[in-house]
Amino acid sequence: MIKLLDQAINQVKNLPDSEQERIALLIIKEVSEENPQKKTGILSKLKQIKIQAPEDFAQNIDLYLNGEK
Repeated sequence: MIKLLDQAINQVKNLPDSEQERIALLIIKEVSEENPQKKTGILSKLKQIKIQAPEDFAQNIDLYLNGEK
């Protein structure tokens, strides 16, 4: 990871000052911005899953998996 970071820094150093500042601000914003999706646990994510299926899906799962229904 450090090698990749060094490569990125070297590339940014070759840009004009205005571009360097813009990229620095983007990085700072990205790192400091709190993203609630990153902090949710697996159970919270599972609660958000919505499954759309016919009412008889569970009863006839074999038929659905085989494409017969």
